[in-house]
Amino acid sequence: MNPVCPSLAIRVACVVCPLAVAACSQDYTYVPVTTTSAAVAGRPAAEYAISARGAPSVGGEVRVATLGFVPVRWQEPTGWTSGQALDVRMVMTNDGDARWAMDLRDQFVELTGGGQWVAPLVALGPETPPTRLVVEPGSQRTVDLFFPLPQPLRGATSLPTFDVHWSLYSNGKRVERRTTFDRIAFPPDSDESSRWQRYAL
Repeated sequence: MNPVCPSLAIRVACVVCPLAVAACSQDYTYVPVTTTSAAVAGRPAAEYAISARGAPSVGGEVRVATLGFVPVRWQEPTGWTSGQALDVRMVMTNDGDARWAMDLRDQFVELTGGGQWVAPLVALGPETPPTRLVVEPGSQRTVDLFFPLPQPLRGATSLPTFDVHWSLYSNGKRVERRTTFDRIAFPPDSDESSRWQRYAL
């Protein structure tokens, strides 16, 4: 499922680098600290079971991965601003009998050092409303959250580690999780296929 750009108050250039970091020639990426066999868009992902009504039965799963830094352009009251944003992709699969809901304003990235929290600029997903995403029973939704790097990090090409704080509502209950990502380096002479072989399903 490919995300599409919705019509939102703040517009972001839908330009996603095919590799994992801002400048497409760089030799590092980010992987979740909690490793699983899950993958999103060919990248390693953290995977979380979401309890169904009458827990502990499982009502679905959420996968969280990052595609790294991407160049974005967004509109502020003073005009258009360009910079780098962190692209966090979430794939939500609802196998239960109740709908899930995600408030996009409740998703944050905590940057390394100082506990600085950043809210997403915009979310990309099929028919995504401005602030709320609904996952109906028996369906799957994919959403991209773009977190702009604040000054002086805006335009930076590396970040040692970061935490994604995400939440959704299932059966009227709030589910909160934190996904930590660490930066790893690839051998300079490795090609694209060998770089990701260790994470292949």
